[in-house]
Amino acid sequence: MSPVNEVKTITAIETALSRLDDAGARDRILKWAWDKFSSKPGQYAETQTGAEIPARIQPGEARKRVKAKGGSKTRKKMLIVKDLNLSMSDKKSFKDFVNEKKPLSNQEKCTVALYYLQNEIEVENVTVNHIYTCYKNVNWRTVDLRNILFLTASRKGWVNTSDTENITITIHGEALVEHDLPHKLNGR
Repeated sequence: MSPVNEVKTITAIETALSRLDDAGARDRILKWAWDKFSSKPGQYAETQTGAEIPARIQPGEARKRVKAKGGSKTRKKMLIVKDLNLSMSDKKSFKDFVNEKKPLSNQEKCTVALYYLQNEIEVENVTVNHIYTCYKNVNWRTVDLRNILFLTASRKGWVNTSDTENITITIHGEALVEHDLPHKLNGR
């Protein structure tokens, strides 16, 4: 069995906990995990909800974070990939590809962007920042792309987010882009 990567473990924990809206529930889970796995159980700091969390691991310590707009949740800041060329002279531009496929939902938009990056311009190791750069290129409203990608993976099966430093499109995602987009209007 290969060694567990700390960053992947932290990402998995963050993904699971960020889906819980109840801060108290998150705190209880953190306390349980601390008690079960820490070499120094019982050393906690108080939170705003009155629950105790480990003093050694504070939110935001694992990665650089920015405060989310209008709320107490935090998220990693997305950045434009400056050397990503979405308008190559010898390939279809991303804007032209989007105009051809006409994705409607954010899940479709992420899948179209990923397909374009992987299959049209052959980018290796696509990250959320690559998808974000595509969104900015065509002036789509930016959303919590990490969450959208995780939802697309779990609900639609169009993308694979098991490695967030190398997000890939699945066979189902390729079928969506190649055969189901743009949407056909019924009876028209």
